[in-house]
Amino acid sequence: MAQKADDMDETGLEGSLTEVQQNAFHTKVKEALWVYEEIESELRDRVRDYLVDGKDANCLLELSAAYQQAGRKSFFNLQHGCPQTKSADRRKLFGLFLIDKPAPGYYRRLGEVAGVIPDVNQCMLNGDERLPGWLNSLLIFRWLTGSITSYFGAQNTDWAFRLHPLLSSVSDANDIASFVECVVQSDSSPYSHISRYIRAAGDLPEILARHPTELSNALKSADTASRESILRWLLSVKFDFGYMLPALVDFAVDTPKKVRQVALTILRELPNESVKLLEEKLTGGAAGERSKAADAMAFIGSADAIPMLNAALKNESGKRVRPSIEQALLKLSPVTAEVDAAPVASTIELPAIEIPPGELPLPDGFAETLWTQLESAFDKLDQQYEKQLDAYNQPNRPAYAWKPNKPERMAKPDYLKVMNFVSGTKSKRLQMNGTAKQALHQVPNWSTWADLKNVHLVHVVRLMSVFEMFNSWQGQTLFIRFEAWLEAHRRAQSEPYGLRELDAAFATLSNLEHGVIAKTYLGMNNAWRTTLDWEPEAVWPLFAEQCVMLCDAIAGVVSGTRQYWEADRRRTAIKVAGMFPSMPREIEEAVWSVALGEGKSDRPLARKALLGSPSALPRALAAVKDGRQAVRIAGAEFLGELGDESAIDPLKKALKAEKLEMVKGALLQAIEQLGGDVDEFLGRRKQLLDAKKGLEKKRPKGMEWIALDRLPEVRWAEDDKPVASEILQWWIIQSVQFKLPTCGAILRRSVAMCRRDDVAAFAKHLLAEWIAYDTKTPTREEVIAAATKQAKQHWNSQHAQWLQNYYKTEENYRNALADQMQSTFLQSAIGQKGLLAIVSAAGDADCVKMVERFIRTYHGHRLAQSKALLETLAWIEHPAAVQVLLSLGNRFRTKAIRKRAAELVDEIADRQGWTKDQLADRTIPDAGFTVKTDEHDQPYGERPELVLDFGSRKFSVNLDDDLQPVITRDDGKQVKSLPAAAKDDDPELAKAAKKEFGSAKKTIKEVVKNQAERLYEAACVQRSWPYSEWRRYLATHPIAGALCCRVVWAAQSSEGTGPLRLFRPLEDGTLTDVNDEELTLSEDDQITVAHSSLLDAETDAAWKQHLDDYEVPQLFKQFGREPYRLPESLRNETEIADFRGHMLTTFRLRNRATKLGWVRGDAEDGGGFAIYHKPFRREQIDAVVEFTGSYLPESDIPAAIRGIYFIPIQPNNDSAYSWNPNKLKLSKVPPVLVSECYNDVREMAADGTGFDPDWQKKGLW
Repeated sequence: MAQKADDMDETGLEGSLTEVQQNAFHTKVKEALWVYEEIESELRDRVRDYLVDGKDANCLLELSAAYQQAGRKSFFNLQHGCPQTKSADRRKLFGLFLIDKPAPGYYRRLGEVAGVIPDVNQCMLNGDERLPGWLNSLLIFRWLTGSITSYFGAQNTDWAFRLHPLLSSVSDANDIASFVECVVQSDSSPYSHISRYIRAAGDLPEILARHPTELSNALKSADTASRESILRWLLSVKFDFGYMLPALVDFAVDTPKKVRQVALTILRELPNESVKLLEEKLTGGAAGERSKAADAMAFIGSADAIPMLNAALKNESGKRVRPSIEQALLKLSPVTAEVDAAPVASTIELPAIEIPPGELPLPDGFAETLWTQLESAFDKLDQQYEKQLDAYNQPNRPAYAWKPNKPERMAKPDYLKVMNFVSGTKSKRLQMNGTAKQALHQVPNWSTWADLKNVHLVHVVRLMSVFEMFNSWQGQTLFIRFEAWLEAHRRAQSEPYGLRELDAAFATLSNLEHGVIAKTYLGMNNAWRTTLDWEPEAVWPLFAEQCVMLCDAIAGVVSGTRQYWEADRRRTAIKVAGMFPSMPREIEEAVWSVALGEGKSDRPLARKALLGSPSALPRALAAVKDGRQAVRIAGAEFLGELGDESAIDPLKKALKAEKLEMVKGALLQAIEQLGGDVDEFLGRRKQLLDAKKGLEKKRPKGMEWIALDRLPEVRWAEDDKPVASEILQWWIIQSVQFKLPTCGAILRRSVAMCRRDDVAAFAKHLLAEWIAYDTKTPTREEVIAAATKQAKQHWNSQHAQWLQNYYKTEENYRNALADQMQSTFLQSAIGQKGLLAIVSAAGDADCVKMVERFIRTYHGHRLAQSKALLETLAWIEHPAAVQVLLSLGNRFRTKAIRKRAAELVDEIADRQGWTKDQLADRTIPDAGFTVKTDEHDQPYGERPELVLDFGSRKFSVNLDDDLQPVITRDDGKQVKSLPAAAKDDDPELAKAAKKEFGSAKKTIKEVVKNQAERLYEAACVQRSWPYSEWRRYLATHPIAGALCCRVVWAAQSSEGTGPLRLFRPLEDGTLTDVNDEELTLSEDDQITVAHSSLLDAETDAAWKQHLDDYEVPQLFKQFGREPYRLPESLRNETEIADFRGHMLTTFRLRNRATKLGWVRGDAEDGGGFAIYHKPFRREQIDAVVEFTGSYLPESDIPAAIRGIYFIPIQPNNDSAYSWNPNKLKLSKVPPVLVSECYNDVREMAADGTGFDPDWQKKGLW
């Protein structure tokens, strides 16, 4: 590649040589080629001469033949295409790339020589057909000689990969363009493609900067993924984009969103030049370009754009463009006429952080104490080694066992060097061996043995660095493994530091820069884990300094390679923005772009962060006039959330002008939320006019199978008059057009105007039609004919021997084919899933059953349809719908179904303004049982009853003391089961009654199990109910009410004052205390489940005796367990170690843990496990008891308990690995939950032999 003249003296570049340089060059090439011992020395000399001066090109042919004769296929000992030869041998060949002044054309000739080496053609790195052959071979040869691992680009700093020397022989313009194109499109290339290795070159940005035209052309022709990736990477290496601004402006106004965002981020760094180029798009581009140019100007934030936008607005007539320009002006104006408030903060003044330079002595005695702790840890490692070695030397050791490595103790002089680094006496960090790092895991948290007040934060990060207590991912993000140590140090300070101070301390390390903690916080706080989860005032000051980083994260732009966690990073960034006491303007604008953007997923979070913004109302009102459908919907949703009634009239005005039904629905819903009247938009006459107008349009493709002329009759609720068929047909057509399985506000309101029984039948008809069409299979005759034809072809084919051996006869093969074809679906209704929107608005219990049956039957073959039906189910207003979702979300085997069902339950709760617990309370199935009540809606005291009708006679079903159904005839006599239908009975009613009874028995069993678990968890987390809710949804429930009678409850005033009043509900509806005195409560009293850990010993014993005296079956042990109260010294710890070292066997541990409701942990590396856990889903906490481990399949071996800790429940209920738990502080775990788990582990330990001082020698790990 052509170089600038002043670059020709760079080391490694070709040029004219002096005699001394020529001789040195000659010698170095000769030394490198001696590696190939199989090649005769005479031929090696000729190859050397060819490389040096280009003479005797025929040696290449002879070299190729010599390799074949030598019979050695790989000098590099390739395994899976990767070099495994020792680095010392490869260094000799690497010398071919370390020549100071190679002769002209040297690297081209080296590439030609490399092309005949077998390794180059056999390794896993593939060349690019656009590049010259010699260059492909040269780059692959460079990788083979320089690679020290099997990964591309993993290079030692001494072997830094530079392209300048290698490309010095490229002069053809087409080759230059091809090379740049290869680089740009690397992201869409296979992982083993040469372009991936080229991206590792340190001087690649410099090379690309020399060819801006080629780079711009390559970017324009690249696919979206490659374009986004290369721009991100160039942004991360601080590339000079000055020569590429025209191309970037094109990307900013006319590319997919991901590329557009990266381009905008780049343009923001060059605001003046960018705005001038954008003005050309704003005034002379197409409508879409003009709109995006206005958005781009707003994003860049330059005040120079304001006059340009004002001028453009005067001349703009496009209905879609004008709102974009208006929004841009609104964003750029510090204070508008519509915002009667102070301007948003632009800068925040923060005090300087003082980091002591140079040497910083450690507190007296700290180094000696740490060394004592490490020596003790080394002793433990030696003991573990001896035990593992002894197990390995046993004659019956398992086949998978490996010989343990002897720990290498750290020498005291090396430790002193470490302390010199920590104190700053020495700047060079000592490389620690693996044993020393492992030993630190054995050292107790330093809060237990060190006075941390005088340990400086710089000491902390240096110590964490030298012991590798964190990993640095590309110097961008830290994975902090010893976060508990950092937390302990922070707590010990009189004024706990924040992320900003921590970032400054980490930046003192040579391999890290300012901002690394900001990147870590954004990248490591998500649904899976939390890191540095500190109070808001300790978080936001760092991001006030890292404003650009925060804005980029909110915008979804990250320099470097795109990562799969970017969506979580964006959500965390939005949460951080909401922490600011006064959000800086540029950050607020970034949040606004999400809150009123076209993406749906993060809008609610962004709107929540902006609720207090003075510009919220005018910005939301402007959004409903935007030219983009999604933005108008977002604006309407936000206005509904803001609750400002002044928005009703503007919303109505927008609704009258709106053409799109989806937007109309959002506007209508917002008006309703604000208390506005929407009847004028939903009159029967208007609906009919809209329907007739809509029916004149072309119908959606693919809905021909829907019989619009054979629909059930639906009547208006107001006067029982029939709804016009045109309206019903328009509902269907419109729903299919929208392609959403859930209804909008307009359809829901329209359905609500009709008779409930009619629309339910209408929905059931449509759902049955949809399912029938989607699940239609061929007839048996069609299957046999097709199978016979196919079987004959296969049976008589050339390669039919295996068929004949397996099936024996052609008939057998035909029958097998027929069975397979019989389950084949002929068509799909997923394209018409919008039809389900009507089911979501009008469905009843029968529809719920149909949906559940489809999902459970067809989820394996119809996943998309099952997911659509889940969405429908979430909007059917029937308790059964929620119960089906709860069931699917908790126990369904298909992960995608289970996950979405659980998410929908949360969405329903949010929609109703309930918690998930309140939703579950309100939807407990009653199995058809009813409770008789008086005129005040109070129960009579009789047991709940289910009446089963056989026509000529009826049967009553009640629940006995054991919650088992008891059947009673009309004459009062009990029978064990329902009889067969008698002559006078109605057969259909009798059949339905038996089916209802079978379903009721199943429901009773499920409710008893589920509600007992919920009440136990309610006790552990001390959930409270208002007395009115508790009585209505639990105490008087036909089934759950019987369970409530088995539990002792506690009542307290709504203010939380006064003593606890304990009681137990009786069957007659009254409440009794421990002395059998009736108790009366007020409606707003708060009810909780009583627990012994919250009571004194006398009260605990009295209630235990009460339950024993009345022989009340207990759902769980409320009383009698010795309460455990967390000591103050453990509040900030993450583990309870009271039972550490208590010995038992793995089978005894398993039996006791299982009986107490604990679940075995997942098998980890090596097929073993080391934890049992107990999930508490309401608090999203998993209790964990860790022990010394067991292999699967299990054998009964000694085991020791290690400790108890608590972790957040992982997304999708996945278990955390025992070696990387995200432990919670014990103070963050509800006290009763801690007490219950402590007592569970106490019982586990009691099944063993007690504490054993040699437990570490006896356990497996």
